[in-house]
Amino acid sequence: YFKSEKIRIPTINATQYLQRETRRAQVNVLREPKNVFFCLDYSGSMAGERMAHANKNLRWVFDEHCSDKDMVGFIRFNHDIDDQLWFPLGKKGDYKDVQEAILSRATDAEGGTRLYAALNRCITQILRTETKNDTCIVALTDGESSWDQPAKKVVERIKQANKLRNVKIHVVIIGFEVPSSMIKTCDAVTSVTDKSLY
Repeated sequence: YFKSEKIRIPTINATQYLQRETRRAQVNVLREPKNVFFCLDYSGSMAGERMAHANKNLRWVFDEHCSDKDMVGFIRFNHDIDDQLWFPLGKKGDYKDVQEAILSRATDAEGGTRLYAALNRCITQILRTETKNDTCIVALTDGESSWDQPAKKVVERIKQANKLRNVKIHVVIIGFEVPSSMIKTCDAVTSVTDKSLY
C-alpha cells in the first residue's frame, strides 16, 4: 500500500504515522463502500465549545473513516435547513475538496432546533440517490423543539423506505447533553434497524 501510494514514511513519529496511514489504508482498500449522510445541528445552544467539538468530530469521521469510494452527504439545521452549506450524497473521491471546504465552514450556530424535519430532509436526499449500499444518517444534536415534525412520522417513513428497497437507511444520533424528553424519541428513531444507535 505504501509503495503503491508513493507514501514516504518519516523518521520522526514513524509509529504514530504508520498507525494512521494503516487505518486509512484499511478504509480505502479493504472495506466495502458505504454511504454516510451527516446531519449537523447548528442551533444557538450548540454555539461555542459544543459546535467546535461537533465539527471537529464530524470532520475526523469524514477524514479517517470515509474512504474515497464512499458516498458522503451533508446538511445542517437549526429551526430551518441551511440551503447554503450542504452537499448531496456524492463519491468522496470525486468531490473531496468541495466536501472538506463545506464541512470546515460549518462552525457557526444560531436559532432553534428541528431535528426530525432535518432527518426527513436527509431521507428525501437518500431516496433520490441511486445506490447499491445501505446509508447511515449520522445526526449530531443537543435537543429538539416542541414545534418540530413528529418523530413518529420520520420513523414510519424510514421503515416504509426500508421495506420497499433492498438497501436500508440506518440512523445514528450523537447527543450533546440532550434533555431527558428527547431520549425517548431518539430511541424511537434509532429503532428503525438493528444497526441504528443513539
